[in-house]
Amino acid sequence: MEADLPYLKLRAQRKLSRSAQIIHLAVGGQSFRVKVCALEKATNGATWVKLLDAFSQRVELEAHLERELDGPTERRNAEREKVQLAVRSPDLPGFRGTTVDVSETGLRLVTADLVPVGVRVRMEIDDRKIGQRSLDISGIAVWSAKRFGDTYQVGIRLLHPA
Repeated sequence: MEADLPYLKLRAQRKLSRSAQIIHLAVGGQSFRVKVCALEKATNGATWVKLLDAFSQRVELEAHLERELDGPTERRNAEREKVQLAVRSPDLPGFRGTTVDVSETGLRLVTADLVPVGVRVRMEIDDRKIGQRSLDISGIAVWSAKRFGDTYQVGIRLLHPA
């Protein structure tokens, strides 16, 4: 299972239609009743769905998804903070992205552009949430994955953590 809320990639026991429907979603040993709409087929028999409603369990579902997806492969050595900041790179023409989460040692971006693993990326973050007009940082792409539609998520390890 992959998640990029409000989108999920899952393997359903029955074929999902493109109309809104209520399904039971099992995550980390717990079942959630959710309303979804199938969007497009993914690899390995999975389907991308849009989460329309998790009824009163959205926060609990998000927490379970995060734990399940991070699971035993968690390699971070710094606490993450979920924050959305606009990012651009002067080294990659037209590159724009948005942070999903940041830590002292790295960040995760959503972008329309594929960033190959191993590429050094100089980034300018411009958002008043950080209390500065612009922050220049450099990092290396340590993983990159295609997500729903034409978007990618990229894990960046900072070269000079602050």
